Amino acid sequence: MKSMNRFMAAGALVGALVLVAGVVKAGGTYYAPVSYSGTATAGTASGTLTTARNSSDSNQWILCSVTGSTTGNSVQCTAQDAAGTFRSCVSSAASLVQTALGMTSYGHLSFTWSSGACTQIKVTNGSRFLP
Repeated sequence: MKSMNRFMAAGALVGALVLVAGVVKAGGTYYAPVSYSGTATAGTASGTLTTARNSSDSNQWILCSVTGSTTGNSVQCTAQDAAGTFRSCVSSAASLVQTALGMTSYGHLSFTWSSGACTQIKVTNGSRFLP
């Protein structure tokens, strides 16, 4: 039973990763583009997945990727804006990993970093973000 629960949890994790990682870019903007505030050392990136996927500049993308291993889980959030500026952070905090797993392909993602570490991840899913 214990190994069955592990397989079910692993399957749910893989399903969530596929859903999050499958969101990238294509052509036409609807909501605010991927944007940053702060500096490369500390700041916030945000954007709707639909906008990044449909951006006419073909540079924008935003995502969080969750990795599970025998030693624990971690999340890495990355984003690139229209100008090609790239930001990324990583964390093994269970609350941030869990938040990232709540992402859908029609949501808004915001993440905050300090010295490369994710300090906050905010996921907002809703019908207003549908393509």
